[in-house]
Amino acid sequence: MTRITQLDHFGVPVKDLEAARRWYMEFLGMDLRHDSSRLDPATATPNIQVQAGDVVIFLFRLLMNGEALADLPGPSPVVTFKVQDPEAAIAYLRSQNYPFEGPVTLESGQRVVYFRDPDENLLAFEVSAPEDGGR
Repeated sequence: MTRITQLDHFGVPVKDLEAARRWYMEFLGMDLRHDSSRLDPATATPNIQVQAGDVVIFLFRLLMNGEALADLPGPSPVVTFKVQDPEAAIAYLRSQNYPFEGPVTLESGQRVVYFRDPDENLLAFEVSAPEDGGR
């Protein structure tokens, strides 16, 4: 297994993306990092990313029944970690026969591997950052 180097981001489910955007940006003073609020729920979970310093939060819109494909990993809270050696992290999951999905390329260009902890919480390893650095 490779060493986890930092928390990349944390996902938070919200009912109203625009209200959440206003609260996190106006009340907490966070900046808009990326807006994917217009994503088709059938292919990805609409979200807005806000950031303050090294803190990044993905605000995921809660989906209604039938809105998303059954095999999509969201929209639950997700904790994404940066790892020292992405290939070693994937190799470790494989060597342990631990179920995972990916690498998945997100709309932002970030590539992640999804897996769940024993309580079914969604976790991810970032295996590559977006080319433009601007997620």
